[in-house]
Amino acid sequence: MRNLAIGMALAFSLAATPAAWATDTSDPTLSTPPTQAVGAEQSRLDAALEKAGNGVQTGLIEDVRAVVDDPAFAGLPSDRRFLALKLLGAVLYDAKDMSGAHAALVRATQMDEADQAAWKLRFYSADDADKAENLLCLTVIANRWPEALGDVKASYIGDLVRDTADKPPLANARQQAMAALWSAHWPGDQSDYDADFIWKSLVDLYLDQGQTDKALAVAQSVSTPRNLILFSVDHRYDRLRQGLSDHLDISKAQALYSAHLKAVADAHPDSLDAINNLVWELRSEARLDDALGLIQTTESRINAAPSAKPAFSDTASRLAWLENNKAYILNLLGREQEAVTALQAATKLPDPDDGNNVSEVINLGAMLVNQGHPQEGLEAVAHIRKDDASMFGWMQAWDVRACAYAQLHDTAQFQAQLKLLLAHEADAPGALQDAYDCADDLDDEAAVLIRRLNNPDQRPDALLSSQTYVHPGHDSAIEAAAFARWKRLVARPDVQKALAAAGRIIDIPRYDAD
Repeated sequence: MRNLAIGMALAFSLAATPAAWATDTSDPTLSTPPTQAVGAEQSRLDAALEKAGNGVQTGLIEDVRAVVDDPAFAGLPSDRRFLALKLLGAVLYDAKDMSGAHAALVRATQMDEADQAAWKLRFYSADDADKAENLLCLTVIANRWPEALGDVKASYIGDLVRDTADKPPLANARQQAMAALWSAHWPGDQSDYDADFIWKSLVDLYLDQGQTDKALAVAQSVSTPRNLILFSVDHRYDRLRQGLSDHLDISKAQALYSAHLKAVADAHPDSLDAINNLVWELRSEARLDDALGLIQTTESRINAAPSAKPAFSDTASRLAWLENNKAYILNLLGREQEAVTALQAATKLPDPDDGNNVSEVINLGAMLVNQGHPQEGLEAVAHIRKDDASMFGWMQAWDVRACAYAQLHDTAQFQAQLKLLLAHEADAPGALQDAYDCADDLDDEAAVLIRRLNNPDQRPDALLSSQTYVHPGHDSAIEAAAFARWKRLVARPDVQKALAAAGRIIDIPRYDAD
């Protein structure tokens, strides 16, 4: 949430207002004295400011509006007009009249006296749908008062940047906002918000514009192993690699990243989400015992907490993902039945981000299929309803079903799922590729991978999926066969040619990019 609580806007506005409200701020050197109307206007404004300062709000909106709407308002000194407009915006904000407040604050911020309070109130009162206005306010605040960004929920800022990504009319405003955020060192080292996607986006924009020096500077702020791997393997970043050589030491980078996630979790002891992020990174680094130990400690803390006071502020929304992560780790350790039990438990826990736990349900289906239980996998995903998942989610569900039917040698049903996957390939081409892999159809699988590598938007995920990662110590028979097929796939001359054109393959000391 970005908005001040109702009832605080007036106090917030007045806190940044010069104290000498009742002092005549007109220029004493003027040869023409104020007219009687202007003098009366100043008196009315002084009375309204005094009333506001004393906490009296009854009739305040009418009093301030009368000042601003009076023809004599134009005769007031600029700083007095600014105070009146800012005050009007604050009292209208407190009255929940966001449209009126915003109109007054736009006028106030166009004046030379515009201060942090006025710009923040303009931002807070702006319509969420007006992305151009929100980006403008964010940019001004980040450039002039970067410390004020801490008053705005980081996820709101991140969503604003993310939601304006593919809107050409807003491209310049979005880039200015991202650049201002980076210069402001937002969101801070101890923030639990991961802004890496913003810095990666800004790097890409600078590279597209030929601004290599700026791209290199921002790239130093990128810290997630996934993005650093991309910088290492994608030809798009060839211009940066020499300047990023030490930064692209993946072993060093992931150690720094997991240490950062631990520091964030320590700084936010009420955040289960922070624990989940650290657990998943430990899993990706093949530190399975550390990850499982952290989960067990976290579960003990959750179980020991009274129901009236949960161990974490987000227990209800993030517990399903803790169990989901636990299942993946147990499966990597070869404790397959325990993994299934944990994931089954996850499907029954509330997940506000995913109303019917469809992500956990699909993950359960995939795990069962990969363990060689295709019928159970089909049963796991059988009850997903039309509106339960996005098209990306449905692509994963159809992939689970296709792989299950491939194991069952049910060609008709496999082809039915394949038809759906083909019709929506652009939504998740990796799912289509995986379905062909499950059917041991390397020709069509290679064709999909090559299409992905040749598509600038799909190339990053395709390159990441093609790297040489640490192979888990435990493999089911199904997973072992899939790994053997993958080695045959990437060794094909047509795939090698496409990979060489898009990037390069390196050994990465992780289970996967994520």
